[in-house]
Amino acid sequence: MRGVTMEPNRRSDPPLSFPEAIEKKYASPSDKKDSKSEAINISGKTVEEIGFEKIQHQLAALPELRIVILDGLCVKGVEKTPWSAGTTRSRDEQRNWLQRLKIQELDLSRNLLESWADVIFINNSLPQLRALRLAGNRFRDLSIPLERSKPKEFEQLRELGLDDTLLDWEAIVSLTADFPALNTLTASYNRIRTISRPLQNTELIRLDLSFTEISSIDDIWPLSTLPNLKTLSLRSDPITTLKSGRVKLVSLRHLDLTSTLLPTLASLSPIPVLFPTLTSLLTKDAPLSKHPSASLFTIARIANLTELNYSPITPAVRQNAELYYLSTITKELSDATSPAEEKQILAFHARWAELCRIYGEPEIARKKQQEDAFEAGTLGARVAKFIFSLSKPNLFPSDKFARPPSNEKASVQTGLSIHKRDGDSEGEENVDLTNASSNAGESMATRTRLLPLTISTYRLIGIAASLFSLRPISMQLILETDESDPVTEEDGGWSVSEDDSSEDEVMDKRKSGETRREKGRWVRREEELVGSTRSVGDWLPMGFGGKGAEVRVRVEIQKG
Repeated sequence: MRGVTMEPNRRSDPPLSFPEAIEKKYASPSDKKDSKSEAINISGKTVEEIGFEKIQHQLAALPELRIVILDGLCVKGVEKTPWSAGTTRSRDEQRNWLQRLKIQELDLSRNLLESWADVIFINNSLPQLRALRLAGNRFRDLSIPLERSKPKEFEQLRELGLDDTLLDWEAIVSLTADFPALNTLTASYNRIRTISRPLQNTELIRLDLSFTEISSIDDIWPLSTLPNLKTLSLRSDPITTLKSGRVKLVSLRHLDLTSTLLPTLASLSPIPVLFPTLTSLLTKDAPLSKHPSASLFTIARIANLTELNYSPITPAVRQNAELYYLSTITKELSDATSPAEEKQILAFHARWAELCRIYGEPEIARKKQQEDAFEAGTLGARVAKFIFSLSKPNLFPSDKFARPPSNEKASVQTGLSIHKRDGDSEGEENVDLTNASSNAGESMATRTRLLPLTISTYRLIGIAASLFSLRPISMQLILETDESDPVTEEDGGWSVSEDDSSEDEVMDKRKSGETRREKGRWVRREEELVGSTRSVGDWLPMGFGGKGAEVRVRVEIQKG
């Protein structure tokens, strides 16, 4: 087994004080040789450094630095660390030296800080400090020094990072109490299982609790006392439910639920109540995001949402999502077998009444429960009754569209029925279509066949062509679904034939209102069955088929 090569005689990096770390990284060493006299060889070729002296000279001007990054430099402390080899400086001397600096952002991540007193000293010594990051340090001494009695010295700090410090929530609340003006706090990768008490930072705007041990949204109820909290991150927390009777963040705008354990789309139902002003949501890599229509359902369920997984929600996207959601609710109501079941469905979909007011209430075709239905997976569950319909003027096609005569009796004059489509009533009568009156132009000739759902659309086109003695190349099939779409001005609620009209004529018709459709009316959604090897069942809802299942297909003659 191959092991790891270790060097036991190698010396560890010596700990540094905070001022030493600044000088080591940014100030020019006094004993450094002239760069022009140093030869740098790369792959056997001598190269020359050009322009680095100017950059190094700018960084060496320590009083002018605004952003200082000292991560991983073994910063041990401030007060009791030698300023340089063999000498030490008093606490007042260090404070006077640091107060001349103009540092606004300071990163002390992954260092050797163990005492919170060092953090207090650094904060008080840098008058312009606005952001302080302490990720990866292991604080053992959390006692507060006497500087705590001077609260004005802490009011300048706005951002504090305590990620991966292994602190519990009680310690974080105690330490952040020194910073009343704090508006951003990151405390990810810590041992936080529950928010036991509220923070005292009433100005807090952004809070990061990612990668902690919070398993329920009810565990963060003390955060409801923060009136200005707008961004909350619970990324990768083992949250399984959002049900809570105590949490209500009235000002929250952005919520990160990425990689949580929320199982289904129904888990997002409490969001409008818990976070009434939420406009941005992240749910990527959560189990609920594996649903094929997760984004549509999420957008439709949360009315105020303007951004989902960093993608803006345009009015067209929202309308499409809400219409799909409305049609899904309609399908559930049509499958309900009792008023109690309908009431339960409407209680689960809280936006049903609101969406009906916006788009109009769709027609619900309620179905009765079939006791003799085929079981799923059986042969009977894989067939359906296909009802092909063709308008009467196309029953006697010209020679261009007609199928050549054959010895087989494929005449459309026998076995055809006239299906009137003036309303819900379906009257059928057998007639001789060769002598049918031209006054029945609004009727449809129908033909019924019991077919498996596994046949291809190529085969379905051939069957329809043989039923009506048409050439397959001269016709197209339109699937009439049970889903409905509202007719509004925004989504094309103008019944204007633009085939033979110019653009100006069309606009004149629209402005005059002559062809405007009735607002709030619903029309059946239709899809063209394009010829391919794809099975017909792929165009139908999952689980469709069995006794009583009907598929309505309209046959149309292609022009041209």
